[in-house]
Amino acid sequence: MKNIKSKIMVSILLCFVLLMTIVGLMGCGGNDYESYLSSVEKTKQIKRASEEVKIDVALDFNLENFDEEAKNEINKLKDMSYKGIMKYDDNQEIFENNMYTKLGGVGFDSTVYGKEDDILIELTSIGKYIKLSDLKEETNFNDINFSDETIKKIEDTWNSYVNSENVFKGENILVDTPSGVVKSKKYSVAFGNEWINFLNEVMTIIKEDAAIENLMNDEKFGEKAYTLDEMIILNTEEAEVEYLIYEAFVDADGYVVKEDMRFKINYDDPYFKGVTFDLSGLLYNINKEQKIKFPEVSDAEILDVKDFSTEAPVLFDMMN
Repeated sequence: MKNIKSKIMVSILLCFVLLMTIVGLMGCGGNDYESYLSSVEKTKQIKRASEEVKIDVALDFNLENFDEEAKNEINKLKDMSYKGIMKYDDNQEIFENNMYTKLGGVGFDSTVYGKEDDILIELTSIGKYIKLSDLKEETNFNDINFSDETIKKIEDTWNSYVNSENVFKGENILVDTPSGVVKSKKYSVAFGNEWINFLNEVMTIIKEDAAIENLMNDEKFGEKAYTLDEMIILNTEEAEVEYLIYEAFVDADGYVVKEDMRFKINYDDPYFKGVTFDLSGLLYNINKEQKIKFPEVSDAEILDVKDFSTEAPVLFDMMN
């Protein structure tokens, strides 16, 4: 196979980009829950709040079809988890995100601070900071921003699949948040194998976006001969959805205060068996003052990117 680590890493990156784009579109469509659509739009207008996000991803491979070197790389990548607790105030253009990331059984803590265009990452384990702009230059970190046209096409595709048959309003639920218990109404979206058809259509759309073309041609990932069709994790031709459930919880003020998304997709593929994805998000302290302080750091506290690989080897390895 081609450089297996690069191929899997690009696959995973594209998978996350696709999933996060889809999560951002949840809630579009269906006459039976116009109130929910209104809540989604209202939630998008929030300027300051706190949120907690947990993500777990498990990738299942047919390891017997890989050589030992590839197996070692796969074992570093197949299980991923993330937890972030973020406070933000868009009016002041400032945010703080306390994160714990785990990949291949190895985890690390970090805090990301943003103020206007400046973004600092605090590497908790070594007590130093790194500038995001410097990090992009030293590693394979890339921003992937789809065009407005691409987002609109994906949104229209999502709308065509969401209807009164797979979206419904459920019971009243108490949601436990860090700021207290909140009364809410649950809304659900459930799909079967039509999810695969949706993914195929979305894949066709994003293939035409310049951001994806740039990623496929990025020399940092080694060989440039990749096409989107080659990405093993996103190959949906032999895929079957075991389950896919999205649930949103709307409070009395009309805000989406909790979201859960769970799915498992199985593959009939010689290399890749499937992916399991779990996401949970909480929104609280809505429109309340957020205590955020952008750190003032000295030059001695800024990590030189040249020392990044030795000072923070786990994070460096994850991004390369």
